[in-house]
Amino acid sequence: MKLVFCYGTLRHGESNHGVIQGAIQGAILRELNSWTKGMLYDTRNGYPALIESNNGQVYGEVYEVNEQLLERIDLLEGF
Repeated sequence: MKLVFCYGTLRHGESNHGVIQGAIQGAILRELNSWTKGMLYDTRNGYPALIESNNGQVYGEVYEVNEQLLERIDLLEGF
């Protein structure tokens, strides 16, 4: 199992949340209100990117996912 920090469209209530909450291989929510050091960058492609930085905080959610689901997330994110 892997932990994934979600700060954009994978969060609860956002457009791609269904990718991680599928009936067969759903993610397990570990932290609803979490943060990491960084800043969001506007990619101008319809989604943000996180840049590590000590000058800011980015809030999000932490999910536990299996390898198969992590591969789906990577595919969605173009990684």
